[in-house]
Amino acid sequence: MNHPRVFISYSHDSEDHKKWVLGLAQRLRQDGLDAWLDRFVKGQPAQGWDRWMLDELDAAAFVLVVCTPTYYRRFRGHEKPEVGHGGVWEGGIIIDDLYHRGSRTSKYVPVLRRPEDRASIPEPLRRYTFYALTSENNYGALRDHLLERAGTKPWPLPLDPLEPGPAPPVPPLTFDPKDTGIGPNGQHPSPNPIVTRQSALDVWREKLEFLLIEEAKAVDAAAKFQIRKQIEEAQAKIQELEGTRPTPALPPQEPEPFPEPTPPTPLPKPTRRQDEFGRIWLAIKANKLILADGSVLEVRKDYDIMKKPVTFREFDDYCRITGRCPKDDFLRKKGQHPVVNVSALEVLEFARWLSTRTGVRHRLPTADEWEFAGRAGATGEYCFGDAITRRQACFGGSDRTGTVPVGSYPANEWGLYDVHGNVWEWTMAHGQGDQAITPNNTLLELRGGSWMDDETWLGFSKRQEQPAGKSSGSIGFRLVREVT
Repeated sequence: MNHPRVFISYSHDSEDHKKWVLGLAQRLRQDGLDAWLDRFVKGQPAQGWDRWMLDELDAAAFVLVVCTPTYYRRFRGHEKPEVGHGGVWEGGIIIDDLYHRGSRTSKYVPVLRRPEDRASIPEPLRRYTFYALTSENNYGALRDHLLERAGTKPWPLPLDPLEPGPAPPVPPLTFDPKDTGIGPNGQHPSPNPIVTRQSALDVWREKLEFLLIEEAKAVDAAAKFQIRKQIEEAQAKIQELEGTRPTPALPPQEPEPFPEPTPPTPLPKPTRRQDEFGRIWLAIKANKLILADGSVLEVRKDYDIMKKPVTFREFDDYCRITGRCPKDDFLRKKGQHPVVNVSALEVLEFARWLSTRTGVRHRLPTADEWEFAGRAGATGEYCFGDAITRRQACFGGSDRTGTVPVGSYPANEWGLYDVHGNVWEWTMAHGQGDQAITPNNTLLELRGGSWMDDETWLGFSKRQEQPAGKSSGSIGFRLVREVT
């Protein structure tokens, strides 16, 4: 079975909008289309986001452009996005591609979440058919277009044009010679944008065939169980459409376009460990967590993570012994406040020093390791739920004058402190080696937000990238140590 590659170009308007776009991608994949978007990438792509975007647009057979007012402004270059460049990079690439193709392409397909956003379709794409995904019928039309199943096969012409051919199963239209084709109020009637599609019975038969193949390939027991439920539903629907099963008394309900994910299994709480310096570590076991948007966060190896960010007092030993304090005034009387004004390069030197001294490798956590421990099984935007208050974290921007001692606010469910606020924390990409990091050419990811930010920057979906050589009064860190 051919699975056309489909790339979804969209802007990060809101958490609800990102969830809707992810649901669209999952539905397309369920229906046999190889749909991709940036949410399927964990961390930072090796080639960088701009080259990754270019590679995906080149590889795609179709590009779905989810048109919203925010996307349109970014496409036109009238607004800088707060996080990421959704709609900006793609806009330039799409315009350049259309220019070289002379606009003769069916690759780009405008998609609307709301019909009233039609004015948000970028001008170069307004000549193409668009799809407002407000119903199963409209989604089915988009799906069939992408699978190149839309339309009805024309009846063959007779060999002798003077001899009538065989009667087609669907007779051709006949027109009233007196009909002018003018609709009410002197206007031409609008053409029907939905092309002829397969019957409902054929669609359910194809879905059943696809599900049986997926069931045979599935390894995970939970996945097999979910697929088996869908198979039974498809078999019952086929029987009903064939007339071999009585129609239920209750009116049939349309299937949900984007089914809710299966509730995640509660994760076991980690045990606590204490090292020779008195630091407390949480022992995290390899596991996976299904998030509220349906994506999966996974760590594949066990590791220990510091219960709290590193403090000035803890950094004092390293400074006195090695003489590598970053600045002359570094050892201010900050005590249990999180250490700040240290670059990622200086943090890695500290980690190597601890590794040599203890015989256990210490390093920065990857972004996935940091988030997995920070969530402690939570699937929403914060470890405390879908919202956060000033009783739960240190944040507030102009209302704050600096950091607070670590552990001043409640810990998450596993006992990890300062997941949100106080200081941003350095993290690394998966597989990123210490030796490859350079001061200005290597970007590392910061997570968690700080005392300088408002609550919108503290969530798990927020992140920023900074050069490894940068230091700031709002950036700190915690370490992990590898388990053998």
